[in-house]
Amino acid sequence: MKRSGLLKLFLPLLVVLVAACEGLAGEPAVVGTLPVSRPLVDESIVTTPEVVAPPEGEADVALGAQIYAANCTRCHGLTGQGDGELVQLGQVVMPIDFTDPATSAGATPEEWFSIITNGRLDKLMPPWADKLSADERWAVTMYLFTLSQNPPQVQPQVAGLITGNLVSGTAGAALPVVTNLRLHVLNQEFALEQTLDGQVADDGSFQFSDIAVQSGNHYVVSVESSGVTFASDIQSFSDGEAALNIPVPVYEFTTDSSVLQIDRLLSQVEVVEGDLQVVQLLSIVNTSDRAFYDTETSASIRIALPEGAQPLQFGDESRRFSYSADGREIIDTAPVMPGDVHTVHLSYAVPYTGSAEIQQVLDFPLNNGFEVLVAQPGISVSGANVAALGAGFGGMMSFGNAEAQVAGTPITFTVSGEVAVTTTTTTTTAGGGSSQPSPVAVILIALGVLALVAALVLYLRERGQNRTSPQSAAPGQERINELVKQIADLDMEHQTGKIAKKIYEKRRIALKAELMRLVKQSEQNAT
Repeated sequence: MKRSGLLKLFLPLLVVLVAACEGLAGEPAVVGTLPVSRPLVDESIVTTPEVVAPPEGEADVALGAQIYAANCTRCHGLTGQGDGELVQLGQVVMPIDFTDPATSAGATPEEWFSIITNGRLDKLMPPWADKLSADERWAVTMYLFTLSQNPPQVQPQVAGLITGNLVSGTAGAALPVVTNLRLHVLNQEFALEQTLDGQVADDGSFQFSDIAVQSGNHYVVSVESSGVTFASDIQSFSDGEAALNIPVPVYEFTTDSSVLQIDRLLSQVEVVEGDLQVVQLLSIVNTSDRAFYDTETSASIRIALPEGAQPLQFGDESRRFSYSADGREIIDTAPVMPGDVHTVHLSYAVPYTGSAEIQQVLDFPLNNGFEVLVAQPGISVSGANVAALGAGFGGMMSFGNAEAQVAGTPITFTVSGEVAVTTTTTTTTAGGGSSQPSPVAVILIALGVLALVAALVLYLRERGQNRTSPQSAAPGQERINELVKQIADLDMEHQTGKIAKKIYEKRRIALKAELMRLVKQSEQNAT
């Protein structure tokens, strides 16, 4: 079986992704940074991945003929020779000749189904995913093969079996009472394809049978206990195998904060219209064999903002994070699982009159110091043992203090300098007022985007290994940073109406696919 060690770190994100069809509903969107210096991707070769199994039995070719006649003849012609009305008028480049056996000889049903589903913008072929059902698209696909009297053989689906057991991850603890056993099927882009319900036997075992084994798919099993979701590793079927065993670890709970440590603290600062805006990402580790979570308050970590700081919200407030009634603390409702890297993000503003000091008290020990990123020329960061580290994440200037600190000791740094011009967009503060965060806040990651969080964690880990002697990032890491920035730029273009939704979605999927591939490759190289 295959599994990804890095991806296990982000299972809580995937589980919430399952709960909301489009990532973490309500999470803040990624916001962009500098203009892109080259095209993001050739949109003519981008297709939206849709993994849909061929229909069981034979496709309805007669239905395919009807759909073809109603929708396709103006371009492809009545007989499929590529001589339709729009071709004759010169409005469309001549399509392929479906009556030629050479056309279908090297093609597969999956390839033609994908083209019908997603279109070919370079050939002015529109996508039909929103107009035709999957069965209708398969019917047209198989009908096209009959035009050359060369019908293909559709590979039968292999029925797989997934078994597993609940495993107590807390030493000496009995298995808790669990509910809502679910199998989550993810495609190769880690987007949710299907969720199946199951039952846990008295001995903690379970099974899901007749699972369609699809190349590139991934599988996660989850259960709930006391309102908390526990999830397995992400796994996939090995080539040629149709059986998979997926254990699901479950834990007792603890509220003892001494089991938590901050492995890394990354901040980005920016001067915007009289304010210093700070966006932070904390990487927190649970050193115990219990899940850190308060079942009575349905919350885990609380992090206090610096004195005088005004909390910021970017877009809709996250369902996972909230602020205390007085706006002084951010509250995380996701449990901190043993052994996982738990990421927390927050943002706030303090008054800025040429300089501002940040003094933030953290209730957990800080193992590897902190790092501050600056994108604006003329702005610098100083403080006790704070030094310039060179180029940081996304090409921003990096400053930091590599010293570990005990719990309760404030981190302190001063930001100073003048900025000539800033670009602003309006957002809402937690207290209901407005503020103007710039689109350069690239580390405020939408946590539903698994690959972006993975890229940041890889970056944090790499910086932690090289804090005393900064070096240029490896080529793979440089490309990861570039892709994260391009996705952020693309999100901002879409939010500001500069790019159409369909083009945005296609480009984003392509960028995410490359980013995920590089993240997985980096993880494999690290191990």
